[in-house]
Amino acid sequence: MYLMLLVSAGLIGLSLGLLGAGGSILTVPALTLFLGLDEKSAITSSMIIIGMIAAVGSIRAYRNGALDKRIITSFGIVSLPFAALGARLGIWMPPGSQTVLLVAIMAVVALKMLADKPPVPGKSPSSWALLSAAATVGLITGSWVLVVVS
Repeated sequence: MYLMLLVSAGLIGLSLGLLGAGGSILTVPALTLFLGLDEKSAITSSMIIIGMIAAVGSIRAYRNGALDKRIITSFGIVSLPFAALGARLGIWMPPGSQTVLLVAIMAVVALKMLADKPPVPGKSPSSWALLSAAATVGLITGSWVLVVVS
């Protein structure tokens, strides 16, 4: 079991390093399958683990000048109240529904990534796209994280 956990941690780190994404999608199942954590504990642990990995990566990106401060600030400001709303809604989610939500999001995102053209480098997203993405991410993240705390 410990060996499988180390292997999955290595694969998760490799995925984040190569793709810049995929952490929670891989971490939650690894924590539930290999450590036997329940859904709520795995989700909370995943958020902390991926948050630490993302913090390290963002420091490097900031030093390289690869971050758009307008996008970061706008995304953060808009997503916070939606995260609080998601937390309130998440309290009412029945057990197991968060995992179903994760699988549904994974499927939609995978199909969208396969169908869409890649973004044009240097082109900023529209304000509408930025705000709606921030609201969606805040709502979903809030429903995941604070259900565990409640």
